[in-house]
Amino acid sequence: MNKRTAVATPPASPASRRVTVGYVRRGRIDKESGLAFQFSRTPSLVLSGKWLEAAGFPTGTRVSVLVEPGRITIRPITGSEDKPH
Repeated sequence: MNKRTAVATPPASPASRRVTVGYVRRGRIDKESGLAFQFSRTPSLVLSGKWLEAAGFPTGTRVSVLVEPGRITIRPITGSEDKPH
């Protein structure tokens, strides 16, 4: 008898994702004492998941971030763009 092994294909990543803007705590360091003070909340956005690689962003990819009012565009940097200014 010949057994067949079925490999499930993962579902395609949706083109749209929903994430929530959170925050990270930032503090200034006192140069004399080395202690942190004046903590503030800084907006933070974290993107993670295997869908990033499926979308063309494998680990180590350098990206360009274009910021416009109400919109953030992230795209991989190509070899010709990745030159120091």
